[in-house]
Amino acid sequence: MSGLATLRQGVSTTATIAASGTKTNAIEAKASVSFGVVIPSGFTGTTVTFEVSADNTTYQALNNTSGAVSMTVAAAKSYTLPADLTPWPWFKIVSGSTESSARSLVIVRKR
Repeated sequence: MSGLATLRQGVSTTATIAASGTKTNAIEAKASVSFGVVIPSGFTGTTVTFEVSADNTTYQALNNTSGAVSMTVAAAKSYTLPADLTPWPWFKIVSGSTESSARSLVIVRKR
């Protein structure tokens, strides 16, 4: 496989929001250039925001010049995540509502 084909390869991982929680576990984003997310059926949040980290220890809300980076989402849909995540080696997805059951989100990324 050529180097260019390797760079364009898609990789997926699962991030989970625990029952009664709002945040996924940390998602390692190193060497990825774009991201997508599959929102599972039963997801109760209608918006998501993001927390980012340079060291996977200290997380802060992701903001841009317009304020908090957020997306409107619906259960059982897929979305492209904002390019604002690209510089960060770690991030978490934060549901706008407490999830009544554990929710597994599939994160797809292109390297």
